Amino acid sequence: MNIASTPQTALFRVPTGQNYLNFLTDMHRTLQPEWYLEIGTQFGKSLDAATCNTVAIDPEFKDGIDASRGRATSIFLQQTSDDAFASGVIQNLNIRFNLAFLDGMHLFEYLLRDFINAEPLMAEGGHIVLHDCLPHSANMAERARENTTTNAWTGDVWKLVPILQKHRPDLTVQVFDAAPTGLVVVSNLDPDNKTLAKNYDAIVAQNMDRADIADVVGRLDITPTRASPWRIKHAARPDAPLSFAIQTAIPRPRGRVHWGDFHFANGLAKALEQKGHKARVQTKKEWSIQQDAGEVELVLRGREAYTPNHSGPLFYWIISSDGEDMGAELANADHIFAAGQPLQKHLIKSLGKGRVSFLPQAFDADRMHPPETADHPRDGIVFVGISRKVERPLIRAALGSKLDLGIWGPGWAGKASARQYRAEHLENRALGELYRGAEIVLNDHKPGMRQWGLASNRIYDALACGASVISDPVASLPKEFDGFVHFATTKSEYETAVKTIRAETKAKKAKRHALALAMRDTHAFAPRADAILAQVKKTLKAGLA
Repeated sequence: MNIASTPQTALFRVPTGQNYLNFLTDMHRTLQPEWYLEIGTQFGKSLDAATCNTVAIDPEFKDGIDASRGRATSIFLQQTSDDAFASGVIQNLNIRFNLAFLDGMHLFEYLLRDFINAEPLMAEGGHIVLHDCLPHSANMAERARENTTTNAWTGDVWKLVPILQKHRPDLTVQVFDAAPTGLVVVSNLDPDNKTLAKNYDAIVAQNMDRADIADVVGRLDITPTRASPWRIKHAARPDAPLSFAIQTAIPRPRGRVHWGDFHFANGLAKALEQKGHKARVQTKKEWSIQQDAGEVELVLRGREAYTPNHSGPLFYWIISSDGEDMGAELANADHIFAAGQPLQKHLIKSLGKGRVSFLPQAFDADRMHPPETADHPRDGIVFVGISRKVERPLIRAALGSKLDLGIWGPGWAGKASARQYRAEHLENRALGELYRGAEIVLNDHKPGMRQWGLASNRIYDALACGASVISDPVASLPKEFDGFVHFATTKSEYETAVKTIRAETKAKKAKRHALALAMRDTHAFAPRADAILAQVKKTLKAGLA
């Protein structure tokens, strides 16, 4: 995680602002155009924002496009934009467009022609929006799509920005870092200006072979875009009940109950609600949904980068990491909670002490609690978790040992013996009961989590249920956990840890039970919600959000 990178000297910048579809939606809601022109509709995602009269052009519309969307008029021209303009159909409609989105063929000469043809049809005060002009590598900007090795292909439409700046200085050209490949909003249009049309051949010849992409794109004046300028900013009030959208990296609502992140987020949402605030959990597919003005986005940052979508305050709680660079992403945040002290110290160096605080992992006290007595019968060693593609030394050591082991989770069938493997899934409501009856719970971390001291919440869950824990080494564990979490990575270390736990005295077991009872007031979601609310209100009062 190279947080301390220096974007001011970087030639390419990855757009990390508001998703371009949400940016367009903001423009539609605020500008309320009477007529909208779109080139490059295909699946219709960008067209969904338009509820006004619309002309959409694409040589191959895909099934599933909402042709009405409450529009009085929807005109679909299934042909190339060159053919559509050459036919005179659009011109004969005798209309003027207030907003246009050009996202057709990803070659600059095509986009230049689309701009030349669209500008004469624009109404006074209209805007033309260009897509894909901020590639973040030279390869994704290859003219031939088959030459790219990236998933995204922008082609060389980036050339339109310097072309417009050079040949049409009368235009207002604004470049926004809308994810994933930027948006350019062109305003102060002049339908009577023929400069580009008269010089088209010369402009194309001059720019066809230009290869200074890194120099041009790297030095563009790019506007950061947590929310588009067309979104009305609604600031939350620190003295009133707040509304939280808890954003997770779970792909979609379907199947979310099988994700530990979902139950973690639900526990936090419940704690916030019990303190008089609104909170809901959203999967990646729901990230753009905003229910309330001034809604606080609380990102439970794990394995996937987050794209800001809302107009309210933005907070991160980094609970997991694969070690990737988050520098540009976190620059948009009002405050960052780090679940590991090594990560907190690292972030402070680049983001400042006032924007980063330490907030350890947590557990749901309603589901994870100890049995009534310290001498409650316990038996067996258990592990609940997915089988990753990466090496898991502690789990491998446990699987290779002759000691009893029960294992639950996808991907373990075939890796664990029939004696060890229990099931692919364990219902979340049964997890607490399993830990309350287990003698030992196993835990390990991804390399990035170990590096930054991001202790797994599995440790908190198990200790809250009164079980002993064997884990691979990790920093940032609370001092009171000393002696109750044993570290191991090899088979011999693992077997030694098991032997040590099984030799515990009654007094040690009583202390572990007392720890489990005390954790409700120190490490459950309720005290974590208090810390989050205190920081959110402090940030709002300071006017930073």
